[in-house]
Order: sequence, then C-alpha cells, then structure tokens
Amino acid sequence: MKNGLPDGPKTGRIGLAVSWTNPDKAYALVDNLNKEKTNAEVYRTVDGGNTWTRTHKAELEIFANIGWYFTRCQVNPQNDDELYALGIRIGHSTDGGKTFELIGGDVFHIFPSPAEPLRLDQCDLWINPLNPNHLAVGNDGGCYVSHDGGKSWLRHNNLPTGEFYDISVDNEDPYHVYAGAQDDASVVGPAREWNPRFPDGWKYIWLDAWSGGDGCYTMPDPQDPNTIYFSSQNGGIMRKDMRADRSISIRPRLPRDQAGTLRYNFVAPYLVSVHDPKVLYHAGNFIFKSVNRGDAWTLISPDLAKSAEKERVSTAAGALAESRILPGLLYAGTDKGAFWVTADDGKQWTENSAGLPAKYIEPVPKSAFFNLVRAYY
Repeated sequence: MKNGLPDGPKTGRIGLAVSWTNPDKAYALVDNLNKEKTNAEVYRTVDGGNTWTRTHKAELEIFANIGWYFTRCQVNPQNDDELYALGIRIGHSTDGGKTFELIGGDVFHIFPSPAEPLRLDQCDLWINPLNPNHLAVGNDGGCYVSHDGGKSWLRHNNLPTGEFYDISVDNEDPYHVYAGAQDDASVVGPAREWNPRFPDGWKYIWLDAWSGGDGCYTMPDPQDPNTIYFSSQNGGIMRKDMRADRSISIRPRLPRDQAGTLRYNFVAPYLVSVHDPKVLYHAGNFIFKSVNRGDAWTLISPDLAKSAEKERVSTAAGALAESRILPGLLYAGTDKGAFWVTADDGKQWTENSAGLPAKYIEPVPKSAFFNLVRAYY
C-alpha cells in the first residue's frame, strides 16, 4: 500500500471522481488484481490525496476479473456521499461508499426490442448536475437514460451504434446481412438504407439472458437461408433452424484418445465451405471438420499452437481460411504468428511462418485467396 492505495505489481486501472463541492474529497475505483478474489475496490481521500482509506468492508463484486474494461466512477454533484461505481453492473452507494447496491430497474425501448434487462458492461455514466435523478449510461448495449435515479430506463435504440466482429450475406434477393456484434449478440438485417424515423429491421438471431453476449461470427447456409450458424466466446458454436426457431450446440470436442487440451481464443474462427455447404471447419488449437453441418466432427490437425519457433507458441488459431479454388487447401494462423497450410484437407500441415511477425494473425480477407494460392504453389 502507498498512502493507503494499492501499489502492488498487479494494481490495474484506477478511476477517479472528485467531489463537486469539496476539492479535497475524492474517490478511487481500483482494479486491484493483487487480491486473490474480488478485485474491485473503492478508496476515499478527504485530504486531497495525501491519504486514502478503503470505504467498504464487504466485497464489491462488479468486475469479475475484467476491471481493465471499466473503473469509471461518478459522484452526485449535489451530494458527495452518493457514488456510482461502474463495472459489469453499476454499484450505487448513498453512504460514502460504505455499502453498495446494484442498479437494475425496468427497461423500455424507443423501438420494440426483446432485450429486457439493463445491459451489462457499464462504460460511462453522466449525472445531470441540476437534477441528479437524471442519469445517462453508456454500456455495451448502447445508451440508456433514467429520470428516477435508476429505477427505470429508456433505451435509445434508435441510435445506429454497435461494433461487428464480422459480417456475411445470404443469396436471397434482396439479400440479408448477418453479423456477430460485440456484446450485442447475433443479428440479421436488411441490405437497405435505414430511415431513422422507423425501426431499422434488424432482428436478433440469438440473445443471452442479459440482453447481449458476444455474437462473434454469424453466417447463413449458402443454399438454405433458414439454417444459420452463430458463435459465442471461446469456441461456442450453434446451428439454428430459423423456421422452428430452435438452436442446438455443435461445438466439437477432442476425441477421448487424443492427447492434449482443446483451447480456443475469445473469438474462435470457423467457416462454411464454399465447395460444399454441408462441410464446416472449426478452429481452436486443433482444427475440426464436419461433413454433416456440425452433427459430428473429425479431427484433421495436430496441435497447431506448438510452433517450431519458441516465440510463436500460441494459445489457439485466430484465423482460418479456405481456398475458393482448390478444395482441401486450408490456411490457419495463430495468436502468436504461426502460419499453417494444408493442401490435402488436413492430412498433412506445414508451418510457413518465416518472415511473419510473431503477432496475432487476423482472419484473411476472401479477396486475398488468389494471391495466397499463387504464393503457395
């Protein structure tokens, strides 16, 4: 500790909030990873930062070990004992940080939406200095506004906000756009310009219990737009029958007699073959192939995280690509820059990493395949 604040080697991001009426009084929301368990802590100073004291005895469970994403805190401009601490959820204190409760409340929408609760992952909060019950929150679900101190919220889902991991399209006329959104699930929408006076026409293919979840890659079967594949964090993959509104998990597993441990990156790549839509490929540190839309999988690679170069030893694949010209010609790149190629659908893999930086290999654009094929042959 230094002046009462954590200062160990794992002291992370710190958010500060200074009293509007007393410049010597301030709060610090600390991502304290020096602790073994709950890492969110609030400290207070009343002498301009010379000394700090932790305000709460009970643990503040709002970070879940990803405090680096948060740590914003705000003080009521009219009452510096009222504090908001932002994390996965919003911690609210009215006694100077001694105790906290989590803010939820009823959520309403400008345009109809099946998203029910206040979205998780709170990134910023504004308090109206003239009316502290008037709040605006920016989180991974967009912008939410409250006029009753967080008891109820209006989600401004008329704003075109969001971040897509990837997009794909179907072969319908007019076609549809499919996307996995950063912490806003898997969505599909029309390929037309949006008139902001009306709902945008986008719909959820999948939505988690907290009105979000990382959608990652979302793509339709090129021959059957009623069959949709979508994925979530760390290798989760689902197949959905749009007519029946039913989804099933098709995540592969290592065979029982296979040595090693199956690992995935946060956004794990997979693809539907351009040569046969029943064929899927899925990539962790091992590559899998299915010939029946994910009902069963075959292991078609060794552990590709085991590079011949020490600095390229990886967690798992970050990119997986297929030649649009030659069936069975596959490319895989890992999070530490190991680049692998197979020309026989996985029977033999060759590492061709020379000259590449030992950095995360991103998905390869489809337009690059022609050059890759020429380079390989």
